[in-house]
Amino acid sequence: MIGYLFDPKAIAVDTGFGSYVTFLRCNYPPIHANGLSAFGIIAGYYSLTLFINKWKKNHQIKAIIPYVAFFILSVYMIYLTSSRTGIISGCIGLIFLAVKILNKYQKKITVCFGIILAILFSQQIIETTIHIMMKKQDEKSLEKSENIANTISSGRLEIWETILANPADCILGKGFGTAVKEEKIGIGTNAHNSIVELLISVGIFATFFWIRLWYLLFKRYFWLCKYKYLLPCHIIWYHLATAILIISIIRSIGNLSFIYFDLACFAPIAIIALFVYSTFYVKQRKRKILIRKKYLRSF
Repeated sequence: MIGYLFDPKAIAVDTGFGSYVTFLRCNYPPIHANGLSAFGIIAGYYSLTLFINKWKKNHQIKAIIPYVAFFILSVYMIYLTSSRTGIISGCIGLIFLAVKILNKYQKKITVCFGIILAILFSQQIIETTIHIMMKKQDEKSLEKSENIANTISSGRLEIWETILANPADCILGKGFGTAVKEEKIGIGTNAHNSIVELLISVGIFATFFWIRLWYLLFKRYFWLCKYKYLLPCHIIWYHLATAILIISIIRSIGNLSFIYFDLACFAPIAIIALFVYSTFYVKQRKRKILIRKKYLRSF
């Protein structure tokens, strides 16, 4: 992460279709700005979780300085990428994480501190927001555009409209890789929306099970929270995992699709594995406790 700050070419923002953020001019695979923002968000969440955990234990400033510095570095990396879906999903996930891991006093302090910062840097926030939302656009492109919303969204509305032009195709799907025809849109075969891509690829029935998978993950999270005293690790890590799930869902709707196996799907797979293992672990612990209680009652 530090390398991006010291390499002018490495922090180049994704400004056009097909351009990438280079990784220190080496032989590593090129990293797209949206993927880099996701990395920055997860790193920021992780540092924030460690920071709060350490602060609750000893309240020593020296112990939390590295985590604060790492969090600031992560936020700066997200800003450098100018990823709209990354920033939006990151903010929503951050709100969820803060609500779950902060106590009432810490929430009040955080809200007051946030309001003060928003007032002091209101102009910079507005300018930065406009800059990010206008990524890849300028005043001339907006003047020529018939649909400003489509232009600002980098053509996503046109993509979805083209894909869903024939609703009958969404019943059973047309097969993988058929979401967007390159000659029609000019940006390959990614619909930039996992739901839309699933509808056209495998149909409405498979899409239902895809949505249900996310529902079951969040249902499992709330179930695990009820038995936090039996979990194999601290509940704060399950809050972190669920916050990452939230950003994964939002990013999949506005940007990447998990249908194609790439870096975007590794975090959800790891979280699913954590939830499955924790469920098995909790059930085993509950069973042992019940056996122990029955044994004690027999005396």
